Amino acid sequence: MPANVSPITRKMIGAGVLAGAAVGAIATARARGISIPREQPDSVANWARVQSIATAMNRTDTLSMAQRTTLNAEYRTLVERCLPLVSEAMQVEIPSPIDRTFAFDRVDWINANIEAFQNLLVPLDELLLTPGDRRSVWSAMLGGLNRQVVSSEMGVMLGYLSRRVLGQYDLALIGTESSGPGKLYFVQPNIKQTERMLGLPSDQFRLWLSLHETTHVFQFEGFPWIRPYFQGMLHE
Repeated sequence: MPANVSPITRKMIGAGVLAGAAVGAIATARARGISIPREQPDSVANWARVQSIATAMNRTDTLSMAQRTTLNAEYRTLVERCLPLVSEAMQVEIPSPIDRTFAFDRVDWINANIEAFQNLLVPLDELLLTPGDRRSVWSAMLGGLNRQVVSSEMGVMLGYLSRRVLGQYDLALIGTESSGPGKLYFVQPNIKQTERMLGLPSDQFRLWLSLHETTHVFQFEGFPWIRPYFQGMLHE
């Protein structure tokens, strides 16, 4: 996903894609005549299966421990270079995120984000647990559908998204407001792929990417009102 998309927009787009995948899976399954005995699921998807499928799509280009150590040091150095630049431009100071900066492979990104996507779809899950007509409609949609089909579609979509993200400032926007500061992720396989595809110099591209992601840290940690504001928008 393009790096110039804000972290909240990325997650909202991602949740929309996953929800859309669920609806698409329902339509596909019905068209194919797939049906199983009715059940009362407590979630729109089997999240263990979603994770398994997304992970299976991204077994290659994993990082070794030695690579992680080297890349963690590289990106932490780059973020450290960016901190005074962004601080001066935004006229705000924040606690250093250096120790919260990590190089990821695609499976790392999936594991770090699957709970966030799951939380973003909680409103759909709540329809399953709400007595009355709304539960009847939602349960009917899933009742005649193999839930594994929905999970498979969503797993494929999450696996696809993991191949597009370059960097991410990960802040829990749904949950307790005391969940702490966010973390910085740099998805190394995607970064290398982009550099190779576009013929970009690694040092300049990675510095630019670090500057971009560091700016997100300042946005959320330097201005306390932004986080609860976005949380309110997501809940609404």
